[in-house]
Amino acid sequence: MSILTWYALRRNRQMFTTLMSSLNNSHPFKLTKFETCFLFLICSTPIIHTSMKGISVFFSHEGENTIYGVEVNPNLKGTVSIIKFMVTYLVYPTWVNFLVLIYCLLCKTLCRALSNLSTAIEKCSPQQFTLSRQVDIIKQELEINRVVRYLQAIFSVPSLLLSIAHFGVFISALGTSFNVPTLKIGWYFVIKFSLTLANSFIGLVTFLWMAGGLPDEAAKFKEAFRRKISQRVMFLRKEEEIHFEKYLPDVSSYVLSGWNIIYFQRSSILAVAGTLLTYTILLIN
Repeated sequence: MSILTWYALRRNRQMFTTLMSSLNNSHPFKLTKFETCFLFLICSTPIIHTSMKGISVFFSHEGENTIYGVEVNPNLKGTVSIIKFMVTYLVYPTWVNFLVLIYCLLCKTLCRALSNLSTAIEKCSPQQFTLSRQVDIIKQELEINRVVRYLQAIFSVPSLLLSIAHFGVFISALGTSFNVPTLKIGWYFVIKFSLTLANSFIGLVTFLWMAGGLPDEAAKFKEAFRRKISQRVMFLRKEEEIHFEKYLPDVSSYVLSGWNIIYFQRSSILAVAGTLLTYTILLIN
């Protein structure tokens, strides 16, 4: 799954460069302190999980110095185990969480850009909302819409794979927990199980919430624009020759999707939560 995601992104690397250049020119891509700390936590995930596994093995006295049934030196076994766990946790959840973070930050930046446009419209008086001002706002909105199309083209397949990864891991972790004997449930299993469930569920919900913010902000922008047009018509007591409302794109053009299979909207969060709850009940029964 991670290899497919990497390959899909690599194919669109030039488009991704264009996307970042467009954002840096109009809406600088900056990390807050919280986002920086979260990025550091994501990058530290392999080390944290490997350390916990090492401590668990040490205290459980799993002393067999064998790898696939072959007797080896204890130091060699330790080295191989560390590399194995580091690579495993680098693939998931580190790589997946890193891409989800990038995707969410891009969506957040675009949402903020649309929100700033809506705020600018609200602050503008009907007298100041002239044709030239309307043209300027429409141009800015078209630029944002162009970046959104780039985002959709780049992350169409990766976003689908990331969603499947989080959903699949959540169900897999639940299924595994019911098949583990009670005697083998130690502190490491409980912590790993809790972190895996929390990571997959929060990652999936955050994914839907941030991507679903774009159509919401687009709807607010269109409503603000139309309301200001109505106020200006009432103020002038006549309709102007040009109606820029028809140039406003549909809100659906801001709905991101995973390969046109999964549509990321905030209304989908309840559906996902219900699906996960249903699977949980089925596994319990």
